[in-house]
Amino acid sequence: MAHLIQNNFGARMPWQTNSVEVKQGESVEALAKRAGLGWDVELRPLAIAPVVDGPWKHGPMRGFRGVMRNDTEEVFCVPTAKYKAVKNLEILRFFEDFTNAGLCELTHVGALAGGRKVFALAKMKTGAGVVAGCENDTQLGHVLLATSHDGSLKTMAVGTAVYGACWNTLQSSLYRLSKSIGGLGRVKNVFSLRHTAKFDNAAKQRAARTVELVGEQMEGTLDMANDFASVELDDRGRAEFIRRLLGGESALDMLAQEEDERAAMLANPEGLLDEVLERQFGEGKKPEDTRVGKALATAMVTAPGQHLASRSNTLWGAVNGVTYYVDHERGRSQDSTLNAAWFGQGAQLKAEAVRVAYDLKGRR
Repeated sequence: MAHLIQNNFGARMPWQTNSVEVKQGESVEALAKRAGLGWDVELRPLAIAPVVDGPWKHGPMRGFRGVMRNDTEEVFCVPTAKYKAVKNLEILRFFEDFTNAGLCELTHVGALAGGRKVFALAKMKTGAGVVAGCENDTQLGHVLLATSHDGSLKTMAVGTAVYGACWNTLQSSLYRLSKSIGGLGRVKNVFSLRHTAKFDNAAKQRAARTVELVGEQMEGTLDMANDFASVELDDRGRAEFIRRLLGGESALDMLAQEEDERAAMLANPEGLLDEVLERQFGEGKKPEDTRVGKALATAMVTAPGQHLASRSNTLWGAVNGVTYYVDHERGRSQDSTLNAAWFGQGAQLKAEAVRVAYDLKGRR
């Protein structure tokens, strides 16, 4: 994979420091050990109780079990009695059948938060494409399979579009968006399993269906990318994009509610936009002047791959600026950045960027 990194404008895979690359022909057991996942989790009864006027002694605590890492004995969480643990090797072995059938290729295995979350990433043999005829703006279809040992995440399988120019990711967390938004409604196939249910053969078959549908999911995200690449966006448009992304309702929408100012908008739209932004945010308080706003505005222009014809001064470039910020810059560490980008607020921000892009596209 190193040659891909060198050929893609210096961008790094966001999961690179949190995982190991799979070696061809490597056994699942050897891979787990090399990835630091040779340990497993066990459900053990909790036992600790004080003795009056004496030393602390260990004793049973009825009805309480902890999800414990068996090598360090760290307790990840204290779940309900119905909790079912998913073994690390189960995540890795799940992909074996698909790899053997030639549907996908397991590429990376890793963990977050000291092993509280475990993930495996596989590259699909289908789902690749080129955005807006730009040969360097390639979309690659991947499947992310993950689970948590602390109850913070269900066992899940989800399609993930990876854009090679920058290694930005757009998960099919886009499924959260309404079916009414463009053609994105079909990009909604996600497998998830609560930890109160077993990751048994029936569950694995449902997850397998998700893997098989990733090609269709990626087709939808490629259509979306092409749509956005066809819409030009200048500095004013990027400012409005950031305003909608960070502030909710558009300042233009609020001002347009008044009939006389709606007429002024039609007469002098450029001057009115300056007036609206100034009135709404005041001097030094425009959205692009906030810390996050500045970072987004910069990423929309200078992030790896933003010089490509499909992204330069387009809606697609604005979306990629957001995904680059989320995947590579947001967060205090690479661990927290990736965790949020895939499973937390970062994933929500990327989905919101797509919603804003569809909203802006619909108004042109």
